[in-house]
Amino acid sequence: MTAEFWQYDARIGRRWNVDPKPNVSISPYAAFENNGIFNSDPLGDTTRPTTYQSSWSNNADNLKYKESGKYGDHRKKFNLGAGEEMYKVNCTYIFERDNYDNGKNDFWFYNGDTWEGFTPEVRPKMPRNVAKLLFWDAAVQSISPIDDFDIYVSASVKTKANGGDLGLKVNNASATLVMFGVQAGFTSKDGQGGYADLVTPANSYLSYKFGTTEVRGLPFGSMVKIPLGGTMMPKYGDFSPQLRVIQDIQPYKGITLQGERGMGLQKVTVGGRGKLEYAIGPSGMSVDATGGVRLDLKIPSLFKALWEQF
Repeated sequence: MTAEFWQYDARIGRRWNVDPKPNVSISPYAAFENNGIFNSDPLGDTTRPTTYQSSWSNNADNLKYKESGKYGDHRKKFNLGAGEEMYKVNCTYIFERDNYDNGKNDFWFYNGDTWEGFTPEVRPKMPRNVAKLLFWDAAVQSISPIDDFDIYVSASVKTKANGGDLGLKVNNASATLVMFGVQAGFTSKDGQGGYADLVTPANSYLSYKFGTTEVRGLPFGSMVKIPLGGTMMPKYGDFSPQLRVIQDIQPYKGITLQGERGMGLQKVTVGGRGKLEYAIGPSGMSVDATGGVRLDLKIPSLFKALWEQF
């Protein structure tokens, strides 16, 4: 291997020629200051530290340097101020200087003769939700028909008006006014993670029930806006906008177990949930508590492409 100032034998980790800028404490035939993992020397005349900046403080050389008197001498010699620091990494002195003009740090290392500026490596940040990355995105989502999931619980106060009360000639139709409530959960959608929402009258819905099957439409949240310009409809949980078919399965200790299928904006969902409802007097008001899991299924790219055309 060759560079502008060196000829290097990778088999023995040594130069064929003498270092033009030798370090008196190291052989003039040494390469990378005898540490090719943590150092680089692209031209062959000056070794640069390539360790990640976050590892400097715990570097073995640096720990010894900080305990020695030389560290204090260097702080005085170079008149280090607040936010400025000296390190010794792999036999190389590094000076970190605050640049107050542009708000950035300048880094310099001593090449045995003068100080030379450089840009340290920064360790890539691990995504916040490592569990989602490893166990959902990589392991499950790549082979699963499921695109996203949503686990939720909600509680709300509602009042229901039947179709006859609304002047409709459909006996099994009804309109449910959601007065107020809250919901919370965890979703993989949009990288959201945990969430909590207020439930408002904008989350009201229409429904039609025959036997143990209910067809429910939740259309209003995508249209009604609050004065600040945000939507009053939660994006996730039991009140996400969609046309939903809910099937009662069986009661269990006062809780109605239900299965559901839904169609939302570019979404097809399936799920299961439990519902607990208490009537409040004869006025048609009730308190509902619901908890469940909803899975978004993957839609073929053809259907998505057609949807985006309209």
